[in-house]
Amino acid sequence: MRLYKPKYLLLLAIPLLLTSIATSAYAKKTSTTAEKAEDASNTTRQDSTSTPKKKSSLTAPVKYNAKDSIVLYKAGNAYMYGEGSVQYENMELTADYIHLNADSTKIDAHGVLDADSALVGTPVFKENGEEYEARTIEYNYDTKKGFVRQAVVKQGDGYVVGKEAKKIGDDIFYMKNGHYTTCDNHEHPHFYLNLTKAKVKQKHWVATGPAYMVLMDVP
Repeated sequence: MRLYKPKYLLLLAIPLLLTSIATSAYAKKTSTTAEKAEDASNTTRQDSTSTPKKKSSLTAPVKYNAKDSIVLYKAGNAYMYGEGSVQYENMELTADYIHLNADSTKIDAHGVLDADSALVGTPVFKENGEEYEARTIEYNYDTKKGFVRQAVVKQGDGYVVGKEAKKIGDDIFYMKNGHYTTCDNHEHPHFYLNLTKAKVKQKHWVATGPAYMVLMDVP
């Protein structure tokens, strides 16, 4: 067995020590580079999946209230129960149930059933001094467009009633399966002019497609 003097052992140990230090530094550098790459990847992933907020085009505050209760939920949702009301500029919508989404500027409203199973608190929509009733309303108060079921629009001495109607602007409706009547019973009038389709400018004019008279449910 060959023996080395201490000074020779020290000379042999120095290269091994330098190699160990270099290996440790390289491993630390590699780990730091990998962490930076992972952070950059996560940042890129977050940037690519996040949706930029749309700049609001609203020109006035949106006010809402209810007699019974208001339930606020995430993503700008508000649920109003009992004589709810939403106001924006010169528009006002009232109903016994209203769902407002402030982020999408959309409103859903309908009536509710009372203890006798009668429908009450159905939506009433007011805008620019005009007013109409409906069974349900889906409305975007930013674009001023919406979808209305069983719309009742005052027109002269009578009423135009549309089972389905689209509101496309200020007081303009496209209606399908509607009728015009001077009878106060909107749901089941004694007489009416049946309108297969119509375009209505409230308190101004009505343009219709094929139409025919119905008396006591007899065309």
